[in-house]
Amino acid sequence: MCDQACDFHPNNVLGVHQVEHHPGTEPFQQQLQAGTPKKQKEQFKDEYNLGSGQRTDSPEEAADALLQRTYPEIANNTQTAGIFIPESFIPRVPLGVDPKNYDKQFKALSEADKSKFKLNDKAGELQGDMVEKSLYEQLKEIYKEKPVVVLQGAELLIPKTNSGVKRGEKQESDVIIINNRLKYVMNIEAKKTLSTEKKGRSNVSTIDSALSQIEKCKRNFETYFSQDIGEWKFIGVIFYDQSNGNICKRCECYVMSVDDIKEKIKTIEEEIEVERASAEDQSVTDYQTIVKRLVFTIYANPGPVIKSKIIPKITDAITTSTKTNIAQGDYRSVLFWTPTQFQIMHLDGANVPIQKRVLLNSCMSTGKTEVMKGMMRMLLDEGQRCHFIICQFVVEKKSILQVQLENEFQKEKEKGNIVFSFLNCNPEKDNMYDLIQNKISEYPGYNTFIDEMVLDANWSDNDWSKIIMEDHLVLWVIIAAIHGAKQEDFAPSKMKLAFPNFFIPDLKIPLRNCKQIVKYVQGDKSDKPFLAKVNRKCASNFSISVPEQMIDGLAPTEFVVKTENIMSGIQQAIQRVKDTVGDRGVTIIICGGVSGGYDGYTGQGNVSTNSDRASTILSALESAGRNGIVYSSHTDQGVSEERLAEWIKDRKNTDLVVVGGNGYLCRGWEDQNILVVDYMDSGLGMENMCMRTITNLLVVRCKAPRDERLADTVHRVVDRVAPWYPRLVDRVFR
Repeated sequence: MCDQACDFHPNNVLGVHQVEHHPGTEPFQQQLQAGTPKKQKEQFKDEYNLGSGQRTDSPEEAADALLQRTYPEIANNTQTAGIFIPESFIPRVPLGVDPKNYDKQFKALSEADKSKFKLNDKAGELQGDMVEKSLYEQLKEIYKEKPVVVLQGAELLIPKTNSGVKRGEKQESDVIIINNRLKYVMNIEAKKTLSTEKKGRSNVSTIDSALSQIEKCKRNFETYFSQDIGEWKFIGVIFYDQSNGNICKRCECYVMSVDDIKEKIKTIEEEIEVERASAEDQSVTDYQTIVKRLVFTIYANPGPVIKSKIIPKITDAITTSTKTNIAQGDYRSVLFWTPTQFQIMHLDGANVPIQKRVLLNSCMSTGKTEVMKGMMRMLLDEGQRCHFIICQFVVEKKSILQVQLENEFQKEKEKGNIVFSFLNCNPEKDNMYDLIQNKISEYPGYNTFIDEMVLDANWSDNDWSKIIMEDHLVLWVIIAAIHGAKQEDFAPSKMKLAFPNFFIPDLKIPLRNCKQIVKYVQGDKSDKPFLAKVNRKCASNFSISVPEQMIDGLAPTEFVVKTENIMSGIQQAIQRVKDTVGDRGVTIIICGGVSGGYDGYTGQGNVSTNSDRASTILSALESAGRNGIVYSSHTDQGVSEERLAEWIKDRKNTDLVVVGGNGYLCRGWEDQNILVVDYMDSGLGMENMCMRTITNLLVVRCKAPRDERLADTVHRVVDRVAPWYPRLVDRVFR
């Protein structure tokens, strides 16, 4: 028994308990019907469409089918590793990527900014996120090679036999672990601080709250399952960051922190192992019954984040804000982490931006375009007109970003309030200053926003503050890359030489990505700045900071094959796409390397080579039962800009293959699922292509034979000493 001086003794719910079988409990189906809200209850009377012409009116049969489809290793009793639902931790406060500095950043904001940009203090919820993420990461290590299911943030409908329960009421549990081999269900409740002090609206201490949640979870589990399973154990556990409570020896085994959770769970399992040594083994059907009902039947709407939902769920946390929560990649989040820079979003009494000249030269995926879009919307709402210029490298079609933005601002475009210009340029030959001045002159009276600009070789000789336009109008510029760049060229002090009187925000966090994608792109460079090559002469600045609480997301999947096996690698990647996203269309980007007729600067490659590579991918898609369209940098190849616009609005089950321009067509754009095919393993433009991915990145790397790699090297050397020579080299190697 528990020591009376112990603060954790009420109801003795901590520890290992035998699941009690309650005679007279109504069968599962009746419990489910009674405890279900009216709308959800009605759906159980309808037929379930299981696909392939199969239907059923039984929730149990539907759950069986969903288990087989989603987790076949459980249905077929072949599971060897832990299954985590969701697969990646999704925070309640996506904005809170740097918890240690959150309070400081929030206090630095003016009350006016908090109100205007709807920034509410989420410090309490963020503390909870930190503890739950810490617990999640520990459990990943403990259970990654064990046949268990770990449900994080489960919300389960409460059965009707629990007194005082309203129909549709649900009970949230921080973590529920179902262990197949040892036949136990463990409920872990996580608290930032364990204390007996009663506070809050409910006037309940954190210790009593945790114990109450465990007790309810146990009671609900027994009500739902006691008639249908054999001898299982229920284990109540509390996880904490700090504790002020008195605890006895009996309870301390079940009150855990990050420092001792591994050892304590090991001890619990060893004790159960000894008990089970003399017990008869039970059928795996108990495990299957528990998992399928918890996950597919009694989980409250909108249901758990299973495999098919994890990618859109992570993407929403990064890109889609709600009334109560700001997404990680929202422009307000971008500026929140540099609060002194909220001034760029301020308008004066005449509704004119206080900062009229702004230069954004930060790393890709740090939210530059989102901030720019935020300002454009503010100006459009005030009745002002905007001119958006998107620069391109010697390609003949609009970039995907431009087509997307034209879709996004279609209503304002139709009213004439916003115009888009496509600036086709070659920074090796053209003077960007003159080109931009001419474009601005075409639309007098418009605020000007320039995205994806590449500075030419003589960029520092120009004074961009002398661009001729009306004083009250805005000129915002995003620098994508610099011709002949050195790392120091991107320093604000160097930029100020050509852009005096421009405000230069310091955006460091790649908030438009998942952490695992960023780490993949960084490789062994960690957070050290480096030049990301766009082509052999042009580079972007890859200088970022990755905070601890940034959304982890999913680990990128890489397929490495030899050149002659490229089709096999693409087919494997496409099968993985089918397994993770189903029929939803994805983006496939071709990275071409420099062989096969590669243009020394633009990276377009010759038309026949691009066509052959696109055909290879289309063949792989067809063999996998998928549809595909090609968007090429050449006007006589692939679909039109109009067809691309239709695909962006409704991609259905069609994949987009982007070819030519070495990724230039994709710059500034983003998609939740991207497959990058690197034909030459050259690495040119790969950082940009991979960073276009929000959540789910797949890469096929083609290890080129020695002669192709030699051709690639010769191109680089020759182009450096004799830029007029590359086409002759192409003929030699062909």
